[in-house]
Amino acid sequence: MGALSSHSNEGEPFIRRCCFRVKVSESSTGATGIRASDLNTAANILIVGFLGVLALYYLKVILLPLSVAIILYMLILPSEKYLFDKIKNPILVYGTMASITFLAAYAISTLLYSNLTIFIDDELPMLQVKMDEKLQTFSEYTFNGVELGSATSLIENAVTDDRVNDFATWLLRRVGSILSSSLTVFVLLVFLILEGDSFPGRLKAAKPELFVKMERIVGDSSDAVNNYILVRFFISISQAVVCAIIMLIFGIPGVLIWAILYAILEWIPVIGATVATAFPAIVGILVLEPVYALIMIILLLVNCSTFASFIEPKVAGERLGLSPMVLILSLMGWGVLWGPVGLITGPVLTVVVRIILEESETTKPLAIMLSAQDYPE
Repeated sequence: MGALSSHSNEGEPFIRRCCFRVKVSESSTGATGIRASDLNTAANILIVGFLGVLALYYLKVILLPLSVAIILYMLILPSEKYLFDKIKNPILVYGTMASITFLAAYAISTLLYSNLTIFIDDELPMLQVKMDEKLQTFSEYTFNGVELGSATSLIENAVTDDRVNDFATWLLRRVGSILSSSLTVFVLLVFLILEGDSFPGRLKAAKPELFVKMERIVGDSSDAVNNYILVRFFISISQAVVCAIIMLIFGIPGVLIWAILYAILEWIPVIGATVATAFPAIVGILVLEPVYALIMIILLLVNCSTFASFIEPKVAGERLGLSPMVLILSLMGWGVLWGPVGLITGPVLTVVVRIILEESETTKPLAIMLSAQDYPE
């Protein structure tokens, strides 16, 4: 029997013996109260999680645009179903959705362009004069007997034509990269839409039980994505309105431009609003007295920190079904893996992972730990 057992172990696949089997004796199991199946599950989850993180990092070029395309597809799925029930024609459905999207983008871009043109023609020269006056005033001060005029000359010498050209070149490269990535996302989205009609039928014929699970996962994920987008939209608009009111009170030029920029950048969680606050703060320093500029900056930062630290994690977490702590940690993790885009897509991808974990009894405890639902003790 011993030889037979030894032969059976040798015939067992190597990776199963080394990675996916955790041998625990009955005595140790009874002593520690930990079952062998629990240890097997923990080992499997750790290995799969580790390999998943490596894949997300090293396959970023493929997985990042694919993830964005899937999120966009989930976003348009409810609207597609609603319009299809009304129109019954796929071409007219997507034509209507594309027209609405184009008109909304055109209206926003036209409004932004007209206000930006007025700002550049009328208010930018005034800001240039104000900046020269501030630098001149600043150069007359001394600190511990040292004149600060040298500091202003250093600032003026730092902003040279070559440095401006280098920055413009870098910015154009970044814009080109974003456009290239957007084209990839658009192509993937088109193929997802084309596959959306035929793939469910093929999957149902091949694996009916898998089709039921996938239908539930896609439905729940689509609802979570739409809830999250709706929450993000109202949070960004609310922050932009509060920011605009503060700027109007202090008479900051270009209020609409900064408000629209604030609403756009706020879609980058945590850091987006902070970056957007910098622009009106700089303008406030130029056009206001130091005390009033300081008060305005403090109010803008309070607005930013209130939404980012309290309202956003709480409301967005509840809509996504994630605890606020998990939401913040997911932002940090996805930001490290995928950069700024990871900060935007990270919460949505995390809730999709939670929904997938709920489909298995083995991983359901992990999904419960990630959720925002309260369980009685």
